[in-house]
Amino acid sequence: MGTQVAEVVSPTVVGTTPPRPTSPADPLETTPLLHDPSDAAANVSTQKPPLRLSPIVLITPVALLFQLAAYLPLTTVIDAIRKIVCRWWYMTNDPDKIPADGSIPSILCSVPGVEQNFATALTITAFVEGLASLIAYSALSHIANKVGRKPAILIVIAVGICADVSILSTAIVPEALEAVALLLWLLSQSIATVTVLMFLLNTYVVDIVPAELRTAALSRISGFATLGGALSFMVGGAITTHFNDAAPVYYVALTLQCANFLYVGALIPETHQKVHAEEATHPVAEDDAPSKNVAIAALQYCRSITVAAVLPLKTLSPTRDHITGKLNLRLLWCAIHAFISGLGDGYVMPALMVYLTTKYDYSPTETGYVMTTLTLTYVVVLALIIPLLVRRFLRPLYVKATHLSTVSDSEGVSEVADEMDVHIVIASAWINVAALLLLTSMTSRGLQLACIVFYGLSAGRGPVLRSLVVSTVPPDEHASALAAIEMTVGFGMLLSPVILGPILTATISTLPQVVFYVVAGFITAASLVLLLVRDSDRYQPVHEDSE
Repeated sequence: MGTQVAEVVSPTVVGTTPPRPTSPADPLETTPLLHDPSDAAANVSTQKPPLRLSPIVLITPVALLFQLAAYLPLTTVIDAIRKIVCRWWYMTNDPDKIPADGSIPSILCSVPGVEQNFATALTITAFVEGLASLIAYSALSHIANKVGRKPAILIVIAVGICADVSILSTAIVPEALEAVALLLWLLSQSIATVTVLMFLLNTYVVDIVPAELRTAALSRISGFATLGGALSFMVGGAITTHFNDAAPVYYVALTLQCANFLYVGALIPETHQKVHAEEATHPVAEDDAPSKNVAIAALQYCRSITVAAVLPLKTLSPTRDHITGKLNLRLLWCAIHAFISGLGDGYVMPALMVYLTTKYDYSPTETGYVMTTLTLTYVVVLALIIPLLVRRFLRPLYVKATHLSTVSDSEGVSEVADEMDVHIVIASAWINVAALLLLTSMTSRGLQLACIVFYGLSAGRGPVLRSLVVSTVPPDEHASALAAIEMTVGFGMLLSPVILGPILTATISTLPQVVFYVVAGFITAASLVLLLVRDSDRYQPVHEDSE
């Protein structure tokens, strides 16, 4: 229908932006498949003013700046947590070993008791972050659907600003309020995570990118977003080492977040255009006149919020084909894959930090270099390798293998893309497993770095899975499907520190590799689930004018 509307409106678009018709159908369906690219362009031009730069280009700096600001203090935070845990352990167990100047040498923090408490502290932090992110996915998906993508993005950046202000305030507030400031920092930085923002950016990209370009576009935006992390790990550690103080790195992060907020507010266009129509068709609440009972009204309000929070999960419900009678479980299999992957991925980075810090005494700067190498590999894979691999090699190969006469066959190309996406995700998962197992057997820093690079080659499975998810549902359910997948990943990441944290704590002084064996098992199981995905269950538009 969107194609028809675009064709009717496009002749009158020049110089004006008339409102888009809201009628559910047009009786004259004569050319629904002609000139899709121009139709899409015309449709966009009726929704917002023309831009010199496309929205996909404008949104890229948002991802880069946010990830740079969010990850800039990461290595400093990890080192600070280790020092706090070390000091607390010696104050409660052996205060005589604390030097007179109060500074504790790094070698004293390598005892088993400190290592176990350090792992426990990171486990608690990861659990809080997972719980807060899970709530954030629900709330922000609701805001993105009802209000718009842009306000949701601004909210995440504002919470990131709050996190930086909170940690900086601990140096000036009274000691009685320091714990409150630290708690506010923990909650804020747990909500304003890169994964939460990337969910919103993926939804934004899906709104404006044609289906045939979706996989490459999602991979590319993730790659440029990761570039911010590649810079942050190295720069953050260098700033802390140079000033011998943690405050400057937070000032830089705060400045970047404020600049990002102003950039989004001034330059980023809104892509979600159905808010008013949806609200007119589906009223938010029944108008029962003024509530007679405040308690009942409050309960009804809480119920509506709860329903809205879990509403995206309804998208995962299996559907039945009315023609064949078969049950479509494709989106459910993707969700199960995402959940199991979240169980493994949710704690692998904290575990890696603990492993390298405690067993090989990596300094904050060295840890920053490791993470910089990993994220640079992510950038190359996501921004360059995956798009080029899909366009130049894989898609022609799959088209040839399926004997399509031409790549302009939209349904055939969709089938090829789906099969290709499944194979990319599975292959990436196996690379992930192999890299983790190799890392546990390497003892030199050079070989460990090589394993980190190998691990980075698995980066494509994230955005490619999102592309597979979007191809499973109709266009009007893209945002809900992405939100549902992010929530299932969030559930997995929430449970990940609960499952893997105690394993790492119990084995950190004896056999710390065990936690990586468990992660490898989760990722392997998740990859096998995708073998159940059927190409026939992809979304297939119904052409009413086929006769």
